[in-house]
Amino acid sequence: MSEITFLPHNKKIKVKPGVTLLEASRRARIAISARCGGNAACLLCKVKVDNPSALVPLTENEKTKLSHDQISDNIRLACQTRILNKKVTVSIPESPLSKVVQAHLRNEMDQGI
Repeated sequence: MSEITFLPHNKKIKVKPGVTLLEASRRARIAISARCGGNAACLLCKVKVDNPSALVPLTENEKTKLSHDQISDNIRLACQTRILNKKVTVSIPESPLSKVVQAHLRNEMDQGI
């Protein structure tokens, strides 16, 4: 079995090798944004991994859709990335909408609204 830890939730799940990170996150009831049905079209499911050797190599979709800097920073598309029989930690970034809402709320609090 493979073990995935999802951050910032610090939730661990065991899955069979070959499962995508997106499938595993759904099984763990962890939200990773994805609107394309796992076809690498929306690019919303970008995650950062700590152990790239625990995953299958980059798919052609990932090679064409991720920048060189993203690839160097261990960013992967959760819908395309399958786990091997190892452990990996996956960091899920805060959604862009959530960032905007949080910034707006902080601004209102700073202004005493």
